[in-house]
Amino acid sequence: MNWDTLTALSQWVIPLFPLLLFLPAWVQRVPVYAVFVEGAQDGFALVVRLIPYVVEN
Repeated sequence: MNWDTLTALSQWVIPLFPLLLFLPAWVQRVPVYAVFVEGAQDGFALVVRLIPYVVEN
């Protein structure tokens, strides 16, 4: 695969990736933003629990 083909492919793949992530959620009527916020809260809680072990010398 040459550089021009890779560049043309990436111009299509990069915009289609978010579409492929959100399209099934839209079809199933999933509240994407609410699910994202809930996951972010869980991730933040995990980081808060892990920081003492990372900072510890």
